[in-house]
Amino acid sequence: MKPLLITLDFDGTLTPIRKRPQDAVLSHSLRHLLKKIKKHYPLAIWSGRGLPQLKQKVNISGLFYAGNHGLEISGPGLTFLHPAATRSRKLINRLYAQLTAKLKKIPSIIENKRYSISVHYRITPRRQLAKLKKIFYN
Repeated sequence: MKPLLITLDFDGTLTPIRKRPQDAVLSHSLRHLLKKIKKHYPLAIWSGRGLPQLKQKVNISGLFYAGNHGLEISGPGLTFLHPAATRSRKLINRLYAQLTAKLKKIPSIIENKRYSISVHYRITPRRQLAKLKKIFYN
């Protein structure tokens, strides 16, 4: 039999979606269950979060972690960084600065995850959503 890899997403699967990404917390009971699973199967936690933040949020050794939607992966005997990720750093930083400046008056959360950017709009009032989307897409 070939080994099975169990892959789970952090936000929305292991933790409920929160208005603010920093408020997502892995429950003690789920952390305990994940530790039990990893004794029997390779276990990977996948996320759009940056790898350091994902590892800190889950905080279980011996797992595979995939951050930035798989652009960066680490785990037992494995370290991977997509070659395009490093090449995009200057562009990511420039886009982050532009978005931060343009969206500073609209309630939102903008994250520079080193190899990607996220704009969270769950805290944006409905009346400002169209304006946020227009800025983002232009």
